Amino acid sequence: MNTKFLLSSKFKKYGWLILIPGVVLGILYMIFDIHLDFLSINVFAISFDESTRPNRELFGFIEDNILNEVLGLFIIIGGLMVAFSKEYDEDEFISRMRLESLVWAILWNYGLLAIAFILFYESSFLSVMVYSMFTPLILFILRFNWLIWKSRKSVKHEE
Repeated sequence: MNTKFLLSSKFKKYGWLILIPGVVLGILYMIFDIHLDFLSINVFAISFDESTRPNRELFGFIEDNILNEVLGLFIIIGGLMVAFSKEYDEDEFISRMRLESLVWAILWNYGLLAIAFILFYESSFLSVMVYSMFTPLILFILRFNWLIWKSRKSVKHEE
């Protein structure tokens, strides 16, 4: 795997500092449907539904609580920084694990999505689709870091 697209290893710790609060607060938001009043602001929207009109509107300003957008960006930005930062000892073996983890995460994501097509309907399916934006990244991070931990553990055990 070509590492020219990877970030410096220094970005990984900052990525974790953004990703972990984003995931924890995102789960709390999902469970408790939290809305922080100070995050209700006017935002520019390309497309939006107004409750007073039956048709979809294009290009305008709406008032929205942007907590879910902020949390989504935290997960995406932090996740990308964690997933695509070089390891301190990046080599061919780690590159292979990175590639295998990426393929593994994509296959599992689409497997879960195929099951969701069969088991979820209407607004529940929309929720599953929203969560499926994050699952490839989260699955990749979990799998790749587990493989790194496992390989480093076996190297220490051999010594």
